[in-house]
Amino acid sequence: MSDKNFMNMCFDLAQKSWGEVSPNPYVGAVIVKDGEIVSTGYHKGPGLAHAELDAINNADQDLEGATIFCNLEPCCHTNKRTPPCAQRIIKEKFKKVVIANLDPNPLVAGNGVKLMQEAGIEVVNGVLKEKGELLNEVFFKHIQKELPFVHLKWAQTLDGKIAAKNYTSKWITSDRARAHVHHERMAHDAILVGASTVKKDNPSLTVREGDKVVKSIKRIVVASKDDFDKGLKFFSDHHCSDSILVLPEGVQTEANVEVVNCKTNDNGKIDLIDMLKKLHQLGIYSVYVEGGHAILTQFLKEKIYDRVSVFIAPKIIGEGLSPLGDIGIHDMKDALCLLDSKVELLGDNIYLTSRGGACSQD
Repeated sequence: MSDKNFMNMCFDLAQKSWGEVSPNPYVGAVIVKDGEIVSTGYHKGPGLAHAELDAINNADQDLEGATIFCNLEPCCHTNKRTPPCAQRIIKEKFKKVVIANLDPNPLVAGNGVKLMQEAGIEVVNGVLKEKGELLNEVFFKHIQKELPFVHLKWAQTLDGKIAAKNYTSKWITSDRARAHVHHERMAHDAILVGASTVKKDNPSLTVREGDKVVKSIKRIVVASKDDFDKGLKFFSDHHCSDSILVLPEGVQTEANVEVVNCKTNDNGKIDLIDMLKKLHQLGIYSVYVEGGHAILTQFLKEKIYDRVSVFIAPKIIGEGLSPLGDIGIHDMKDALCLLDSKVELLGDNIYLTSRGGACSQD
């Protein structure tokens, strides 16, 4: 097998802990000796063994002279709950280490590689580098920018509507598509919606399999004032301790939820960057923005997004609510570009997901 084959195994192993590792990265490891796989491992969650140590601990033979594949540079610092990996790799006398990406954490950032090379270990970096960056796009964003990763999502009909003329929106997409939404929710620290969505739909904003809530994540509602019915699920259900209400500076609420007060822009709307900085300080490193119309428009108009996912159902309703309003673009050459698009069929529904970024119009 080639280095790429073993690295793809690392990616597959890493994703076994989908939605369980934040704020840490997804990492898998494969140990090979004399051409044979002797052990595998992956990081299962904060405070638990890193992938390299998991694989080493799972091995039932001496590892001297072996090669370890892992998709992220082994750590070398000690100010954390788990022991450093680079030092353990040196101790076990590995011959070679193959990685996809350097760790962007300033406490590592090439120091793990340097430490192993100084100990005489061959290190190969950059195997399936882009795929590794994609797997850990959330981790890379919050470490490098100190801001949450922003993932915009909406579901629409074939003619581009997110609700009928009377504002009904349940259900646009299929059961299978909605299950995929919950799979995506699982990988984020918070779900964010605007005030109108909560008032009109009274959503649960939880991660579910069927009717069972399988993970507790933060639920964020952005509002310009507190004029909510406090009987809404966001304020009153069993998960209200996970609710965060974002309000302008100086505005408070008597509701039993956490409040984050943020600056406003010239239009009186919440300053999104100020909000994201404050959410990051609360340990929220990824936000799944599910609407509605106004909040999605604001994120796109201000070009604050890292990924966009759209679920499209084979339904046509004519008049209705569009997912977006005016984002200030009036010429095709100025259109927002999405990169590395992936399209998947979920039964008879279409799922499209893309990275945000700039692209050439030539």
